[in-house]
Amino acid sequence: MKFYVVDAFTEELMGGNTAGVVLMDDSAPYITKQMMKKTAEELKYNITVFVRRDADGRLMFKYFSPVDELDLCGHATIAAFTALLDIGWVEDNNSYVYCTPVGPLEAIIQNGFVMIEQGEGKIIRIVNSEIEMARMYEILGLDFQNVPAELPDGGRIRLYPAIVSTGISDMLVPVRDEEELSKVDPDYHVLNKMSKDYGAASFHIFTLAEGKEGPHCRNFAPLYGVKEDIATGTSNASLLYYLYKNGVMKSGIKYVFTQGEKLGRASRIFGQVEEKEKGSPKILVGGTGRILIKGTIYLE
Repeated sequence: MKFYVVDAFTEELMGGNTAGVVLMDDSAPYITKQMMKKTAEELKYNITVFVRRDADGRLMFKYFSPVDELDLCGHATIAAFTALLDIGWVEDNNSYVYCTPVGPLEAIIQNGFVMIEQGEGKIIRIVNSEIEMARMYEILGLDFQNVPAELPDGGRIRLYPAIVSTGISDMLVPVRDEEELSKVDPDYHVLNKMSKDYGAASFHIFTLAEGKEGPHCRNFAPLYGVKEDIATGTSNASLLYYLYKNGVMKSGIKYVFTQGEKLGRASRIFGQVEEKEKGSPKILVGGTGRILIKGTIYLE
């Protein structure tokens, strides 16, 4: 089976967030979920995505961290389509349906740039209790008194921490500015328990920095063995939806979410909301990938 290592959400080699990609066509042997998890443990990337092309040509995606299976992963999906372009399973300037545990989703490829559809946006819970918020910011190593009361543009909208999902539930936590963002230093043991209590895959901390093209973010996912993630497509998709629902971001505009700066691997995640005549809006995130390694992996 073909195996790739791809840096996602970056145009630079050794930048962005790295994922393993294992490609299996209809002649590949059946691989159990346990073997996929062991493979992810062996490769030691935050996420390894397994893509099977069945006899009908459908693309079936499964995502594994070294700890557990995930329903969806943005940077691994960008990595996968970068590899699929290279091997010729998909073509540039085209769109494809890929099947995930959250259902079939669309990927749109234009000149090597991949935009991927996310699941339906849902705001699950707003955290507006002063006591609860103070405890949350304390665990993140921050002073609750420095939490912004309003948006940085002087608007009257206050953003509270919220559990939001576009396929995976994340706790979105606003901070005042980039200085506060840089101070985030979680108690990982307590944050792991809090993640379980909230049912949140990660804590996604963000600031709407003045004069910037989009939010700057940091992401912590101790439940999946990730102390800090370099680029998190699903979390930024949730953030995009949350900001859209609060009137901060508009449909039809492509925004840029910056992440990974604290780790020395700044990543650019593009996001866009597309309104539909009926039903929930379509949430898209995307970017480019750079292939670092490709070869053969033996899982038989």
